[in-house]
Amino acid sequence: MPFCFLLPFAEVHQWEVETRRPDVWSREWAQWCDYVARQYCADLQDEPNLIGYFFSDCPNWIHPSTSPARMGPWFDPQLLESEAGKRQFAASVEIYYRTIVESIRRYDSNHLILGDRLEAKAPLPDAVIESAARWCDVLSFQFFAPVEQIIPLFDAWHAQTAKPILLADAPVPRRGEAPEEEQGRLYGEMMEKLCELPYFVGWHLCGAYLENQVRGYGLKTRRDEPRQALVEAIASANARALARG
Repeated sequence: MPFCFLLPFAEVHQWEVETRRPDVWSREWAQWCDYVARQYCADLQDEPNLIGYFFSDCPNWIHPSTSPARMGPWFDPQLLESEAGKRQFAASVEIYYRTIVESIRRYDSNHLILGDRLEAKAPLPDAVIESAARWCDVLSFQFFAPVEQIIPLFDAWHAQTAKPILLADAPVPRRGEAPEEEQGRLYGEMMEKLCELPYFVGWHLCGAYLENQVRGYGLKTRRDEPRQALVEAIASANARALARG
């Protein structure tokens, strides 16, 4: 099956607190990016089913982690309160993306650069959006919200960058929140509205494959049994989306 690959350049996910943030200006950061790209991309460069590469999952650029008492933002948001600070932040974001993408392209020129899966409900300075647009083929966003909230922001980011947009993480309702048929109907309605956007290129379901004890949702149960009504409804909605061309 087609797949995307998340490369472990920087473990700065908003949900992860046991991590060490990189210094993107250091020689070690450049060496690490080359090592990661060499380790993975050199082997994947001719993989026909690979769509492209993601970087971090919801990096917390200027917002705290989901455990803020233990891990604050990667960059101090007060930098954005002065012109000098904005320039410093923008330069750091730019070298982050440039170093990663140049490292990938040394070993693989065949696949898409999907970038970070940016948290759409967190503060996203223009510097992040603009650098991502310069270096990535697609803008990717995690966005856990109704489609009526998603579309205006997607419209604005596309107008700002002219880039295609991927909804890179959105949830399936948890088991018991609604009947599977209802969940499938809601998925289909949301997909139809998103497919009306000329720049929209796809939708990934968060934890979509296998339900576990923490998340409580997935296309299959913990016993590896399909949630058949939901799977059939999603497959039908996806087929209609493909038929639109």
